[in-house]
Parts: sequence; structure tokens; C-alpha cells
Amino acid sequence: QETTGKKAGISKIAKGFALCVAYASSIGGIATLTGTPPNLVLKDSVDKLYKANKEDPPISFANWMGFAVPLSFLVLLLAWVLLQVLFLSCTCCRKVDASRKKAIREAIQSQYNALGRISFAEVIVSILFVLLVVLWLSREPPESDGWGALFLDKKKITYVSDSTAAILIISLMFFLPAKVPNIFCWRNNSKPKFTPIMTWKTANEKVPWGIIVLLGGGFAIADASRISKLSDWVGAQLHVFKDYDPWIMNLIFCCIVAMATEVTSNTATANLLMPIMLEL
Repeated sequence: QETTGKKAGISKIAKGFALCVAYASSIGGIATLTGTPPNLVLKDSVDKLYKANKEDPPISFANWMGFAVPLSFLVLLLAWVLLQVLFLSCTCCRKVDASRKKAIREAIQSQYNALGRISFAEVIVSILFVLLVVLWLSREPPESDGWGALFLDKKKITYVSDSTAAILIISLMFFLPAKVPNIFCWRNNSKPKFTPIMTWKTANEKVPWGIIVLLGGGFAIADASRISKLSDWVGAQLHVFKDYDPWIMNLIFCCIVAMATEVTSNTATANLLMPIMLEL
């Protein structure tokens, strides 16, 4: 009976961790502009609206994080409390015995040791990642001019965007070496070898091209809905909600989208409904 109880407890904890991974992906995805594709769908729609309305600033990496990071942290805390109560029965408040604590520490230490020493390529990738984040945050910071202001034309239209920084960093990965270059190997009459961090074979096999195609197709559907006036027509049919308070409308549409994403892709749902909500 004791063994059965332990197995049931482990099974319950395993379910909690599985849900933890799923919830954390969604919660962390809303924190940054590139965290999940629907955020990019929203930016595309808002940028098109911004072209017609110059009074509101466009969405940038910095001002998105200004409101999304606190929201993400709040939802993360609520999700942790929910999973803790449902699957761990508030065991975090109980004192863990010394033997169990030691076993947990040893398991974590063994996994850490299995990682080995940090490699040269990992250092370079870390530096590039930090550089990318700095470029994103400093391109168009709130209430000040960033480096994007250096690329304005006579009409005050910039030639750069967040994708400019991303393409720059990706291009560098095709040129920077994955191992410390041995510049003195010519003395041994051997030809120096150069292996970049990123190769086209790796990019071809690892990059999720399906998501890119899905995004591009979604943008095409959104443009087709706007040009054909389909989004205008559907938005007009939804005017029955015009007398409701905004928070009630928001709740209704959240429920509609939540049900739709149970059977369709989040990106596809955002691409289809964002222009309609914009017209409404």
C-alpha cells in the first residue's frame, strides 16, 4: 500500500511538471515580441494601422516588454500557485527531510556535471544573443531616440526594424568560428580548418520552416480579407456587441479565441481574427 501511494504521488507530480512546461511556454511567450508568432501577427496589424494614424507610436521590442513582462510575471505566479495546490498539495511549505534533500541535490549536481565545460561556440552564441537583445531594446526605446533614428529618410521613415538586427546576428553566425581558430597552424604545414557556428545544412534541418510558411500564409490571408472587405463585413456583423462594456466584449472574444485554438493553430487563429477585431 505504501508503494502504491508513492507511485500515485510520483504520477501526480509528473502530471504537474508536464502541465508546468505547457503553461510556461505560453506565459513566457507573451513576455517578448518574438516569444510567440501571434505577437508578430499583432505587430503587423498594428503597424498597418499606425501608417494611417501617426499619433500612436508603433510597437517596438522595448514598449512591448514594458507592459508584457509584468503581466507575464503575474500570470506565472498565479499558475505556480494553481499547480502547487492541485498537484503538490502545498508540500513546499513542509520541511523536507535531510536524506531526500541530499538525493535531490545529488541528482541536480549530476545533471549539471553531465553538461561539461562551456564551449567556445556557446560563449560566442551567448554574446550574440545579448547583443541581439541590446539592439532590439535600443532601436526605438520609449520617449527617446535609439540607433534606428540614424536610418531615417527625409520623410522621417526609418529603413530598419527589429528584423534588421536579427538578420545581422544570424549572418554573423555563418562567419564566426565554432572553435578557437589556430592561426599558427601553418607552421606545421597543415591547412587551417574553419567551421562556422551555423551552417546551411544545420539551418536547413533545424529551422522550423513550417512556422515561417504559416506566418507568411497568414499575412497573405489577412491582406486578402482586408482587400476583399471580408473583415469589414464580419466586423459589421459583430456590431451587435457595440452596446456592451469593453471588458465584457473582451471576455466574449477571449472565450471565442480560446475555443478556436483548441482545434486550430494559434498563429492561424490570430491571422484570421486580428483584422476582424481591428475593424470592429
